[in-house]
Amino acid sequence: MPVSDHDRMDTRTQAPTPGCRQLGLSLVETVTVLAVLVVLAGLSLPGLRDLRASHRMHAASVEVLASLQQARMRAVAQATQVILCPSLDGHTCSGGLDWQHGWLAFTDRNRNRRLDANETVTQVHGPLPEGVRARSTIGRPLVIYREDGSAFGNPVTLTLCDDRGWRHGRAIVINQAGRARTGPAAADRCPTG
Repeated sequence: MPVSDHDRMDTRTQAPTPGCRQLGLSLVETVTVLAVLVVLAGLSLPGLRDLRASHRMHAASVEVLASLQQARMRAVAQATQVILCPSLDGHTCSGGLDWQHGWLAFTDRNRNRRLDANETVTQVHGPLPEGVRARSTIGRPLVIYREDGSAFGNPVTLTLCDDRGWRHGRAIVINQAGRARTGPAAADRCPTG
């Protein structure tokens, strides 16, 4: 039977029959999906920044706690006084209250609370993660561990802060027994900015 012109119709212009599947996406569908992805990415960025800042704060508090515990153990093991102090260069105590640039620990054999030439630096720690600040209690630039592991003087607090403010800060409190614990930072110890 001969084929008529009507039967030779171009099937590419016909609507798909119910059993056929279309392959690919139209331009409108692709642009819509990309727009949704851009909006979702924009919404998630602040959360990711906060997550990174929280991780930096946690890492900083773990580093400080580890240094405190190591210094306390050394004081007991060597039956001597060990001092932790903020340091800008890793060789001398800065005398200030700011710990974010780093700190060191040394055995204070003559108990004069100064690092002398004949005393050993037992630990040097570099700066805290970027954006994290640390400050000790006013009037307490040193953490002093006695040979029995107790801390000299009244409890001292090292407060860790970042630009998110006090609600995200951490306080590390060293009690008179020499044990360190963490807790939330006080509002007046963690200014924003």
